[in-house]
Amino acid sequence: MDTSDSVYQLNLTVHPHYFFLIEDSICNNEVYNFNGRTIVEPGFYTDSMLSIHGCDSVYHLYLKVNPVTEEIYYDTLCNGDTYYFGKYQLVEGGYYIDTTINEYGCYHFNHLYLTLIDPTKFDATILDACADDDFLLIPYTYSGRKPLAYSVKFDDFGHKQGFIDVEYEPIIDEDSILTVPIPHHEDRRIYPRPEYYDATIFLHNGICSDSLIIKEEEFMIKYPSWITEQHWNDVISLLNERYNGGYVFSHYQWYHNGVPIVGEDSSYIYQPLVMGDEYYAALTRVDDGKTFYTCPIYPSPVIDWNIPRPYAEVIPTVISVNNPSSQIVSLVSGTYTIYSYQGIQISKGVFNEGKTPILFPNISGMYFVCFISEENKEVVQKVIVY
Repeated sequence: MDTSDSVYQLNLTVHPHYFFLIEDSICNNEVYNFNGRTIVEPGFYTDSMLSIHGCDSVYHLYLKVNPVTEEIYYDTLCNGDTYYFGKYQLVEGGYYIDTTINEYGCYHFNHLYLTLIDPTKFDATILDACADDDFLLIPYTYSGRKPLAYSVKFDDFGHKQGFIDVEYEPIIDEDSILTVPIPHHEDRRIYPRPEYYDATIFLHNGICSDSLIIKEEEFMIKYPSWITEQHWNDVISLLNERYNGGYVFSHYQWYHNGVPIVGEDSSYIYQPLVMGDEYYAALTRVDDGKTFYTCPIYPSPVIDWNIPRPYAEVIPTVISVNNPSSQIVSLVSGTYTIYSYQGIQISKGVFNEGKTPILFPNISGMYFVCFISEENKEVVQKVIVY
């Protein structure tokens, strides 16, 4: 029996177990693949696999999910302007999206809802006005966005005549009429000179960069209506420069309901007046030769029989230049003086009870006879020489 030793040699290889720690992140619109698993939620995940040597390999995953962010904008764009949005240059309204990267490295979406604003288009006219009116009236129409305010600016001449610029006056009515005050003075004889004026109208729509919509306008200031006066039922006369604001005129033309009256080209009109109709005059100034209108006068009836009969009067009161003589019919005695319509004394004399002849200049015009009785009572009467 063989008792020899048997020797065994072992070559042992120890293969390690593997351990993997993974920290990672995704955006919340992404999917994470973890060894074939689909993960979309943040958290701690483990997995094990056999290595090629048959040992366990353990995987630990700490997964963070970062947010995808977004913002929504609402804005307006004026027609003709350019809107800059991210990499876009926009000229039309609509919905737009621009994508950037946020602080977490994820997408950030900017949503824009852009409304195109049509420009405010308008037309306006400054109406001619009387110097004694309270306001300039400016009717206007518009399309597009409703204007919110208006301004009116005058040139240097307008400022010198007392007009004050209107600045950002709110539009609060629905009448589509803007107003601008006409300057007045305690002494009514001081008023804006009758003339053509220039003004610039601004309408503000409150949004667009071109919100100042500009229109230049010209308008006329007429002589105030009070410089014409009705006398009886057949005469309208003009006040002279002492009372009319200091104006001297060289030419006159009277109008009835907008139609020139033939032959009525003096400082007064003498004819039967149509009560309630419109009368006015075109007056040419001596200082600059310019012609402007008076504002209308509308005659109302003068009831002669309600006026006490004077102690003296001229009969007839309308005489011809070919025979400019008349007579004074009086109940008393006294003196008389004849004045022109400008207030210039023409002649004077005495009259007696009964009838006294009186002679007027053989120049057509309106004259005034001032009677003063022996009792110092005064009566004034007009006489027309034609």
